[in-house]
Amino acid sequence: MPPSTTYLPEFAQCFPKIAAIHIDISADLAIHAEDYLSPKELAHFHQFKHSRRGYEWFAARLVCKLLFSRYLSNTHLANSNFVWPPTIQKFGCNDIATVSPLIYRSIEVLPSNPSLKGAPQLFWQGNILSTIYLSISHAGGWAIANLSCSGPVGLDVEEAIPRRPDFYESYFSKQEILWVQQQINDDLSIPQLYTLLWTLKESYLKTGRSPISNICDFGNLEVKIDASLFPISKHLPEIEFNSQLHILKLQFHYAKSTFAPHAAFIIIPNLVLSMVAFEFDTQLENVLKVLGEDNSLLHKQNLFSGLTRN
Repeated sequence: MPPSTTYLPEFAQCFPKIAAIHIDISADLAIHAEDYLSPKELAHFHQFKHSRRGYEWFAARLVCKLLFSRYLSNTHLANSNFVWPPTIQKFGCNDIATVSPLIYRSIEVLPSNPSLKGAPQLFWQGNILSTIYLSISHAGGWAIANLSCSGPVGLDVEEAIPRRPDFYESYFSKQEILWVQQQINDDLSIPQLYTLLWTLKESYLKTGRSPISNICDFGNLEVKIDASLFPISKHLPEIEFNSQLHILKLQFHYAKSTFAPHAAFIIIPNLVLSMVAFEFDTQLENVLKVLGEDNSLLHKQNLFSGLTRN
């Protein structure tokens, strides 16, 4: 039986928010995981064979729950305007202690599928929150969550590590490879540039509004970034973790169609974080529903061409 749907009160109808927590904090708190996780979440947490993976999973849920608790408790968010890009809130032990265990356990981050597989969604007191969009990611010791009521969101953070040339050729178009070559300078490395493109594609995929369904098709999904924003070395922060994301004007190209969602990013010495967001679009929602029933490329081309013309 599918879960019932709960709609948030008007004061919670605000726009994208991002928060981060260091995984080392979650490792200390995981000793008392039953205070922060519901029975379903706790059962899943105990299935991890490697403690580090479990701490990452736990930290991502913890930061998401804490971020959502701010939605519920801060009524001043009712008058929030669409501010892009959002800043990243950094949560620590003192922030975590402001929320009671009962609230933590009442907020669940679980797939809507009873098999507990698939993209995570937000639940409040056992009911799915269909008007809240969620994305989480973790890498390099950080777990980051993104919540939005304005439309689908996707967030991805990755470590910028070198890859083999055949990896780049498989997952990036010729134009993207050329773009990377044009952006290389003394401040940015090839891994950082390719990781930026990768995180943008991954974020787009996580919105659920992507015309592709998995990373195997990344080579056919092309990112075109507005050249006026580069060289992006200007955006490199001098500190290890900066809370301010930078606006990125870009387009995604797939099957002869173009999509231009909101996008933002930040590059720090060893990590790249990207965020992609859509404002809710009923027409696009219907098209993607059809795409889920027919995976042929030709059918995709026809659908997206029609959508673009409209």
